[in-house]
Amino acid sequence: QAISLINTRDTRAIEDGIEVGELLDDWPENEADLASLKKRALGDESIVGRVVSADGNYAMVLIRTQMLSEKESSKVYAAIREVCAKHKGDGFAPLTTGVPSFAVSLNDMTEQEVIKFGSLAFILLYGVLFILFRHPLGVVGPGFSIMLAIIWVYALMAHLGITLNYLT
Repeated sequence: QAISLINTRDTRAIEDGIEVGELLDDWPENEADLASLKKRALGDESIVGRVVSADGNYAMVLIRTQMLSEKESSKVYAAIREVCAKHKGDGFAPLTTGVPSFAVSLNDMTEQEVIKFGSLAFILLYGVLFILFRHPLGVVGPGFSIMLAIIWVYALMAHLGITLNYLT
């Protein structure tokens, strides 16, 4: 489900009662129509703060999905980011926000940092082993044991369905 200016309900008072439609039933064709639409949207308390900011500089598109797995949520987020990037232009910069967006971004960042800091940790590990033992066997033996333990932990996590995230 998506909520935006396009499908926002517009309830207007008319002589005989009320008229219910959508805010963009009639698309603005020129600057005057656009200014009129902005004035009408900013005058509607049910729209301001919900779909458009009080100053009229920001509008929101809310996308609701069913419960998704972490992998599915990541795919949806990537598709939304792709659409946002495609429509970015001068004076228009679509942004993504919210808990699902934050969670996917945090998981992506965590995966990148695990690779970066994991590599750094291995370099430091081998450096310390070399300083302590000063012999190739003193470096290779313990280093191999540690790498084997890490591989087993990752394999067990994969077998149990535990995903790699910022806690694990």
